[in-house]
Parts: sequence; C-alpha cells; structure tokens
Amino acid sequence: MEPKYFDSSNFQRIQKISNDLYNEPGVEFLVAPTRTGKTIGVSYFVKGKPDTFHIEVRPAETGSGFWRRFLITLHEKHNLKASFTNATIDYMIENSSKILHELSRYRLIVIDEVGNFKPQFIKYVRQLMHNARRENCSVLLTSPSYALENIQKWETKGLSGISEFLSRIDYIHELPKHTRNDIRNLFKIYEVRNSKLENDIWLKAKSLGDAARLLKNYLKGR
Repeated sequence: MEPKYFDSSNFQRIQKISNDLYNEPGVEFLVAPTRTGKTIGVSYFVKGKPDTFHIEVRPAETGSGFWRRFLITLHEKHNLKASFTNATIDYMIENSSKILHELSRYRLIVIDEVGNFKPQFIKYVRQLMHNARRENCSVLLTSPSYALENIQKWETKGLSGISEFLSRIDYIHELPKHTRNDIRNLFKIYEVRNSKLENDIWLKAKSLGDAARLLKNYLKGR
C-alpha cells in the first residue's frame, strides 16, 4: 500500500521552522516523539532547493564515518573528486565548511537524527554550527525527544563540549504529539469512515506514524 501524505499540524510547523531558517540565519534544534514525520517534513522542504543540504546520521555511525560521508556526498553533488581515507575529523569539518561556502552559498543545512551521535562527537557538530554561522548559513538539527534529554544529561554530568554545543543553539522546538484532528484527516485521506476505529487509534497511537500503521493494518484485514 502506497503511503499517503497530508499537511498534519506538525508537518506545517516543520515547514514554517525550515522556511524561517532558510530566510534568516540561525541554529535551531527540532525535537519530537519518534515517528512524528520529522524526516518527511524536512525532506519535503529541501526538495528542489539546491542551496540546502540534508543528511541523516545513521544509527551507531561514528563521528569520523559521518563526516567522511558528509564530505563524499558534497563532492559527488558538485562533481568533485577527493579521498578522505586518512583525514582527521577536524580536517573534514573544515573542508566541508569551505565547500559549503565556496561552491554554492548554502542557506540551510539539515542534520537529521543528531541524537544518534555519541557524546564525544557532539562537539564536532558544534564546530560545523560555528562555521556555518560565520557564513550566514542556517543549521537545523533534529532528533527524537529522548535524544535531547540524553544530551542535557551529558551536560549535567559535565561531559566535554556539551554545554558549549547547547549554548550555540538559538532555539529548541519541541513538537507536540499529533492532534485529534490529525487522526480525522488521516482517516479522510484513506477514505475510511469508522468512528469507533478512529477513537481506538486516537487512544492507542503514540505517534502519527503509529496511527497510520494501525489504520493500514485495518485496511489489510489484520
């Protein structure tokens, strides 16, 4: 069954947050419950905008692995050739900042799922944030709510670089759970009329993605 997208309340919020950063330089953090559509929302915004750059941190990915992939992706996008096999993280961050500035004058960098980073790699995101701000380029970081809680706990423990990382964030957006109207709209786009099922899903679903899964299972007869 093909997924169906619609303008949920959080989707609209993500578009506004992204658009504000696209037009006015800043560094902001977007946190929300898992499966609320963060990646779908930011992917939709950057689509067709060559002066934006969107990349997702993979689960269990090391800092060096991420920055190497970040740079390789940039080079491929601009048809450049380079090898970073033995490069340090510091070199890769500085090199990526130079490319972002000189090649295309990027206006917005989105780093998705930054909560997948271990504590020792967060400080390197801070360096990119610093470099981007210097070039009047915005940075939007996203993560599930629990990941921000972990980062704040690391700050409380005094782990190196965490306090400085948080201090460079202009604003933290904490998106709420989906609304009852989001569930109604979900039923409308799937053309389902069942008030009891709608109420059951409203009570059971922890996220809009979870609600969509429950509704699709119903349509499949599960």
